[in-house]
Amino acid sequence: MDKILLIEDDIYLTKNIRLLLEKNGYEVSAVNNVEQALKYKDIVDLYLMDVMLPDGTGFEVCENVRKTSNKPIIMISAKDDEDSIVRGLELGADDYVTKPFKPNELVSRIRANLRRNSISDRSKIFTSFDLELDLDKRKVLKSGNELNLRNIEFKLLETFVANPEIVIKRERILESIWDSEGNFIEDNTLSVSIKRLREKLGNNPNGCEYIETIRGVGYRWNGMVSIK
Repeated sequence: MDKILLIEDDIYLTKNIRLLLEKNGYEVSAVNNVEQALKYKDIVDLYLMDVMLPDGTGFEVCENVRKTSNKPIIMISAKDDEDSIVRGLELGADDYVTKPFKPNELVSRIRANLRRNSISDRSKIFTSFDLELDLDKRKVLKSGNELNLRNIEFKLLETFVANPEIVIKRERILESIWDSEGNFIEDNTLSVSIKRLREKLGNNPNGCEYIETIRGVGYRWNGMVSIK
């Protein structure tokens, strides 16, 4: 049974989330502030944390967790502006869900993040231009230098290099990332994550962006890909 640590100061919301997750087969522990979260010592499989807490922010907790753990982190917040989403993802969060959210949406996001974190049976290595993507080691090299990608950025890159030189609709990308229905996903998170991934990848040796936007449709990976 997967164990989730819920960090939320709203008593009513904590109760409802706990009931929802326990109903879906998860073990849930809950704390309501930064101090308690940082002192929590039990091993968990996923962190679900609010951004605004009485004695600080979920950003602080996220940054601290990332010093010792690679377990999935999902942030929940009423703040849906791009700066907040980018900050959460840059500090190590794997997903960002804005309030109010549908119960099925939250469960779907938790399942998807736990599923991605447990994948260990793949051993393919994709290469494209000066990039090398190792699925088994979850490592990306650019000209021999390792790139620091968040889980969502790694999954996006995997989706692109597995479908090179073809247009991939946004809906298909969302389904590939979350393994759920597109209406459970926020376009904001996808747009911000692709933007951050582009910045980390830079241009290919031909001087072009690796990821091309096809307006009104989706995206395309610019370049051939080989598999080792």
